[in-house]
Order: sequence, then C-alpha cells, then structure tokens
Amino acid sequence: MLNYKISLSATVFLLLFFALVGSCKKEVLCEPQSFELQPYICFKQADSLYIIQNQAELDSFLNETSSDIADCIPLPFNVDFNTQTILAYYTTNCENTLELCLDDADEKWYYTIQNTNSECGPVQRYNVITVPKIASNQTVVFIRD
Repeated sequence: MLNYKISLSATVFLLLFFALVGSCKKEVLCEPQSFELQPYICFKQADSLYIIQNQAELDSFLNETSSDIADCIPLPFNVDFNTQTILAYYTTNCENTLELCLDDADEKWYYTIQNTNSECGPVQRYNVITVPKIASNQTVVFIRD
C-alpha cells in the first residue's frame, strides 16, 4: 500500500512539474520587423488608426488629419507604394516606443505602441511608420500598451 501511495504521489508530482514547465515556455508568436518612422508633426485628431496602401489613401489621410494652422505644412512622405505600406496610429503621448512584428502563421501584423507619461502639450501625434507592403490577405492589429 505504501508503494502505491509513493507511486501515485510521484505521478502527480511529475504531471504538475511538466505542466508548469510546459506553460513557462513562451513561443515567439511573431518576428520583429523593421520600419521607418515618418515625420508628421502637424495634424488634428481624426480616426485613431490608418492602413495606407496607395497615394489616394495617403491624400485622404492628409486631408483628414492636416492641421488648420496656416504655417503648419506636413513634410512629404518617403514611400514607394509598390513595396511599402504606411501605418498611422494616433496617441496623445509623446516619446512612445513603437514595435512592429509579423505572425506568418496567422498572417497578422502587430503594431504596438507603448505609451509613456510624456505629454505632448497642445499638439498630439500620429505615429506614422513605413513598413514592407502588407498583402491583401494580411491584417493589422494595433495595440496600445
């Protein structure tokens, strides 16, 4: 009877051990991707996020978000829409940390902004980045931490 209790205890211990060890392993869900931050300083808040795939969508974005202040002119975007997409994500904080990763299995791009407590003052910002071209079968998930 004692051997049975020891065997049962050992089995339960091993099951719990492997369950905990297995749950501690973190699989990489997506690969970090490179991006280029685009200067866009003058704007007003419109939608909070944009996926811009062509010049017409860029023109629409600029019309919706450009500031009404006369001296405020956005700089031209350095983008080739044949190979790139623009992502824009509005925030009221400055000095954010931006991250971009791609999960090939789910065909999802994750654009993450980690907010700081740094206030921008009267001008907020769109965190505009140029990324590799996003395919029509892929989606973009915007995350604010």
